[in-house]
Amino acid sequence: TPAFADLGTAAREARPGDVVLLHKGIYKGRVEFHVRGSKEKPILFHAAGDGEAVIDGGGVDGNIIEAQAGNHFLAFEGLTIRNGRNAIKANGSNNLVVRRCRIMDVDYGILTYAPETVGWYLADNTITGRIKNWYPREERGETGINVVGRGHVVCHNRVSHFWDAISTSNAG
Repeated sequence: TPAFADLGTAAREARPGDVVLLHKGIYKGRVEFHVRGSKEKPILFHAAGDGEAVIDGGGVDGNIIEAQAGNHFLAFEGLTIRNGRNAIKANGSNNLVVRRCRIMDVDYGILTYAPETVGWYLADNTITGRIKNWYPREERGETGINVVGRGHVVCHNRVSHFWDAISTSNAG
């Protein structure tokens, strides 16, 4: 409680302290988050535990999950995010948590290019890109995790098949 009709509705209407459980299945299309938690009451989007909860971007040439400036204190846990250009883009969103997620078939995993971004916690994720061969290196920028700003914790992630696994300087 409350129950949301779909993920898009939850992304617009969840309130501080809500835990949104995503049940087994495929949630298709990109999702824009327009919610804001607080330090005391973050908003958590979590796999329900009854099977794999997949957010499938359907090959979108943009962001599968967009949580841009102002979407503070959001957390994503135990989800599979796949099939688009950027898995999670959160320019200027503070205190983002991405934990125990599986991200795959993307050009960029989790990213911000905004230097004012603070306090991300990215841990225990498996992030797999689309780069098949490391050599010869092409001049492209696909990156698994790109964090700009300060106060981030990035630990225990398995990042592969990107030109750069983890970067703090791909800001333009």
